[in-house]
Amino acid sequence: MKKNPNLCIEEINDICYLSEDGFKKLIIIDKETIHTVIREYHDTKYSGHHALDITYNNIRQDYYFKEMFSIIKRYIKSCATCQLNINRKDNGILQSLEIPFEVWRDISIDFLLLPKTMYAINGFTVEVDQVCVI
Repeated sequence: MKKNPNLCIEEINDICYLSEDGFKKLIIIDKETIHTVIREYHDTKYSGHHALDITYNNIRQDYYFKEMFSIIKRYIKSCATCQLNINRKDNGILQSLEIPFEVWRDISIDFLLLPKTMYAINGFTVEVDQVCVI
């Protein structure tokens, strides 16, 4: 941690806090608790698997632990959901499709996934006849 004259450690009810300019952050030493905090700030449906900078900034508002940035970075790099959804390079310039001249000769189908409803419906399909699009 960089030396900062505005930093001090306070003990309140046997709990240590890092205090900076009047703002208190809970100091975490236990590795299991660190993992739980990162999981809550990154993996839950309310946190949304944000990138490293957003996750780090959200956690550091309330907590402090040694080597925060590198631990959070390592956690996010190991997140299976993030690795599946990571931005990929584009495949190239889009090409125009041939204009179809017959109905139902050329169709497009998209599958849209949604959060599961109380009726266990979690998505739908959209079929488009390309003649109708033109």
